[in-house]
Amino acid sequence: MNTKGVRNNVWLIYGYTFATGLFFDRALWVLFLVERGMNMAQVGLLESLLHFAILFFEVPTGIVADLYGRRKSMLIGTFISLFYALFMMISGNFFTFTLAFSLMGLAITFKSGASQALLYETLQAGGKESSYTKITGNETALFLLSLSIAQWTGGLMAGLSWNLVYSSIIVAQLLAMVVVWFVKEPERVAVPEEKKTTLQLWKGQFVDTLSIWKKEPSLHRPVILFISVVTVMTVVIFYAQEYLKRQGFSTGEIGFIFMAESLLGAAAAKLAHRVEEKIQFSKLFQVIYFGFLLFLIIFAVVNGWVSVLLLYAMGMLSTGLEPIFNNFVQAKLTAQVRATFFSLISLLTSFGIMLIFPLFGAVVDSIGFVYSFIGLAVLLVLMRVVLMNRGPRAA
Repeated sequence: MNTKGVRNNVWLIYGYTFATGLFFDRALWVLFLVERGMNMAQVGLLESLLHFAILFFEVPTGIVADLYGRRKSMLIGTFISLFYALFMMISGNFFTFTLAFSLMGLAITFKSGASQALLYETLQAGGKESSYTKITGNETALFLLSLSIAQWTGGLMAGLSWNLVYSSIIVAQLLAMVVVWFVKEPERVAVPEEKKTTLQLWKGQFVDTLSIWKKEPSLHRPVILFISVVTVMTVVIFYAQEYLKRQGFSTGEIGFIFMAESLLGAAAAKLAHRVEEKIQFSKLFQVIYFGFLLFLIIFAVVNGWVSVLLLYAMGMLSTGLEPIFNNFVQAKLTAQVRATFFSLISLLTSFGIMLIFPLFGAVVDSIGFVYSFIGLAVLLVLMRVVLMNRGPRAA
């Protein structure tokens, strides 16, 4: 692929990422469900159902992307997203909402590993793999920017009509489908092999992915610790809404706080490649991990705007880590299993979120937020200690 082709693909992937991030109900769906008659138990069940769908479909859809093409997988995922918005708009009962959330989880799995693999292979085809961290950082920044815009404008739309919110999501996803349609998927070198059935291909794909895990022990520690950070940060972000509310912040202030958090995360992702160029991965990973851990402990015991600043710091560290981690992993994978492997990482992350979310909520009800957040910090310490003497020092 020539330089022009690489540049065109990168810009199209940027456009796709921005458009797919425009879910205008991002910070509002709980309020929407409550207005439609759902209680908090049902809301929690729907959120768990979404992660269960991700857990169930993540690896199979990653295999689809590896076997049949990343672009096709992204198109399928975006198409399914249309039905999420449609069902949310017309739903009035719990059953239909379960369909919407299940479809959303399925859509996420089709898009997750495929978009990362397509971006890396585009750069690889043009001999520009060294730019991956910078480019994927830009992509993450664009996604967070679109998320911020969706949070801000979604609130304005909801004040007029919920139908406007969900019809706008449909328009954004249609635009994303148009953009990805023009992406040129790089050719992959075909590996000569005997003709196999679909079942044999899928089984072989999963076995090949596991063999990469076994052959690359340097991946073990960073992958597990990365999943730990992402899981903990997801829990912190979700429950911080109520945590800040109990501190006396108004709903409007909380909305602004999380919009700013997304923008700061975008800046961190954008600048990640500059830091990566100056510091070795293993050292940088440790600095980010222990920095995140320290901020989490302090966040648990302070109040007011200091806690908000610490929330921003944790968000920037976790978001900045993502493109750096992705680049480290991408370099160790073959094209045949790239999307499947990243889907496996997403699967494990979803499993962690499914496990920690309800447990954390129960602990908060029993002992409060302070000790619960400290408990998350203890969990990160234990993960690091357990992995300390296992495998080569990749992180």
